Amino acid sequence: MGETVAVVGAGPGGLAVSRYLTSQGFEPTLFEQGPMLGGQWTGLPGLSGVWPGLRTNTSRVMTAFSDLEHDSELVYPSGRDILDYLRRYADLFAITPRIRLGTRVDLLGRAGDRWAVTHSGGTEVFDRAVVASGSVQAYSVQAAASSARPSRSSPAASATARPQPSP
Repeated sequence: MGETVAVVGAGPGGLAVSRYLTSQGFEPTLFEQGPMLGGQWTGLPGLSGVWPGLRTNTSRVMTAFSDLEHDSELVYPSGRDILDYLRRYADLFAITPRIRLGTRVDLLGRAGDRWAVTHSGGTEVFDRAVVASGSVQAYSVQAAASSARPSRSSPAASATARPQPSP
């Protein structure tokens, strides 16, 4: 079994990084506060800025991952098309079973040389962590109790992150 990775967010960024991590032998677990994967593309009030009838402003070629084409010939897919595409991607690459829907991460912090993820179901420790919360969710990063500054190569080495309500 590979190293464990907590991935905060199951939108496009969280799905893509999880696909890569699994291909490299890591074991990602995705935490998604919403009731479905897709992040911004869910169209859910409070979690998304996507409205009914929205179409992308980039072509389907530019709005696709490199390892999966869209199954439509539409030049500018709708928000619903993108959400369907993300579901297909997660299913194809076996990411869907790794997603914990309805699980909001309340705190991400260091636990020795690992990462502690505190969420609605408790606290779990992972070898690594990725924050892929997208542009709609705001996070606050606070320095840990030590006075050591994180290095450039490890900007979160002595930090904790707390989600903040969106404005």
